[in-house]
Amino acid sequence: MTIKTTYFIIATLWILSFNGMRDHVKHTANYTPIDHQLEYAANRPIRLTFKKTASTTPSLRISYSLGSTIVHGHIKDKTVIYEVPKFVSNIAGHVTWNLVNTTYNGSFYIKPDSQITDMETYVGPPSIIANAKDYSMVVTLPLDKYDNVQEDGTRVSFNYHKETESSQTNLQVEHLIAYDYVYSTKKTGNILLASSSGSKSSKEFLIEVRAGLPVDFTLSRKRTHNYADGNQLASFSTSILRDSYDNVVNDGTLVTFYITTSSGAILQTTATTINGVATGLMIHPEKQETWSIVGIVAGMAASNAVIMEFDPVFKDFNIAVNKEKRTVTVGPLLSFMKQIIPDGLTVELNLKGKTATHFFQKQSLNGQVVFQLNQDLIPHGIYNIEVTAGGITRTLENILL
Repeated sequence: MTIKTTYFIIATLWILSFNGMRDHVKHTANYTPIDHQLEYAANRPIRLTFKKTASTTPSLRISYSLGSTIVHGHIKDKTVIYEVPKFVSNIAGHVTWNLVNTTYNGSFYIKPDSQITDMETYVGPPSIIANAKDYSMVVTLPLDKYDNVQEDGTRVSFNYHKETESSQTNLQVEHLIAYDYVYSTKKTGNILLASSSGSKSSKEFLIEVRAGLPVDFTLSRKRTHNYADGNQLASFSTSILRDSYDNVVNDGTLVTFYITTSSGAILQTTATTINGVATGLMIHPEKQETWSIVGIVAGMAASNAVIMEFDPVFKDFNIAVNKEKRTVTVGPLLSFMKQIIPDGLTVELNLKGKTATHFFQKQSLNGQVVFQLNQDLIPHGIYNIEVTAGGITRTLENILL
């Protein structure tokens, strides 16, 4: 017999001997369950009793919904008694047990206390759209005093108040919860709801029914006068924005006003609704213009186009040139009522010489603009002077400066 064969036989005998010892440990103990129940009520004392014919007393391992624990038994009159701790017996659900180092095992079920002490209720989303199709959801868990959810089949009532009508829906706990869908109405307002089971009710909940997307609307305009003075404000107001069920849209709905000028430029201003109305403001142009204005709620609704025409605020103005002081004075600039035009009107000056052109721009002050010509930058010579103000252009030719 070779050395390898000898070692193989010895190893095999050792493994068989070990398995025999392990089986012996499992089966030498003999335990007979005494009056074991398959179902218990929460918070009731639970004792697992076994008739004992072995000399050893193994520990009892208990596994429940929150984990596992070890219980040590005590012997009384040839029986061993295991007291299930309260932190296990208070928790509803399936419990399994086995005697450590034996093949004895079993299970039982702990029922929740039938007395409901709390209605744990959740509602969401808290706001929905008024279209009779959008919905929120209410979920409730009727609990006993140990926070156990009641068993499937427990009746739960959902009570609703929509507009002027009250209603009730009766459902049952299924898979630990009872739930219902809360559909919106066609009108804005609030839906009140609460749940109840047995003699216990939840607090009152509120779901806000908000207006849906706005539909197309109309636009109106308002201004103090129709002159292009670059000073007064023109306003554009929407009609009351409503959804398809005639509900006024929520405050804060953004409206963008697009203004297309006769020169092809596009101006933009925004406003938010208050009580369904949005009002945008835009300063008058400084020259004769025609505006086409539309209001847009992005991706939702649009208004009709409104036309606004602006006339020149004056038809002519004076230009005075002082050769010694090298100044060009524009004004006085008088508005449509022969009053001095408000400060800030833009005036442009173009000096066109033989070799160069110079451009200047200033805002009016007290109805006048004075251009001071720096001789270091603008040499002496003959120039054509071109002044533009309020969309009006005047030209003085062959002026010696």
